[in-house]
Amino acid sequence: MAKKIFTKQMILEKAGLLAEDAGLYKLSMRKIAKGLGSSITPIYESFNSKDDLIEALFQQIIRENLNAGSYYERNEQILLYGLHNPVLYRDIRRHAPSSHYFHEFHREIIELMKQEPALSCFDEKILKSLNFDITIYMNGLVEESMVSSLEPRMEENEYIRVLRQVTELFVLGYEKAIMA
Repeated sequence: MAKKIFTKQMILEKAGLLAEDAGLYKLSMRKIAKGLGSSITPIYESFNSKDDLIEALFQQIIRENLNAGSYYERNEQILLYGLHNPVLYRDIRRHAPSSHYFHEFHREIIELMKQEPALSCFDEKILKSLNFDITIYMNGLVEESMVSSLEPRMEENEYIRVLRQVTELFVLGYEKAIMA
């Protein structure tokens, strides 16, 4: 009987599916292997450690799900990802600061911000601060969606509308602070 070959991509896909429910940090090589119908050997042939696998999965999730056009579109896509995958979103936030890839992603975001006409009056330091504030707000929206006792939960388009309005208010606030 021929030995089944498992590619890195196949392993990452199975790990991603398992992480949607359990999160990044509850993944185990054994669970992934079981999901593949394999031993752990092919996983360790592709990844040196669980940390390497988590980093690769993190990078894949960022590339696949968070690559919309403009800064505003990207934020909306990030928010929607968080609403659909709250456990993974939480773990990605937790993992991001330790990832070299995250710093590249963050630089891309600042470059996108520089391309927005409404943000062109801000220097890079202010753009970083503004992005931080908006990101914290988006995190709060995702957290609210997870624990909301409000029934029914807001529709996705309502979350997007709220994010747009709050982003506009943040930008206005930063503009006023600069002019003061």
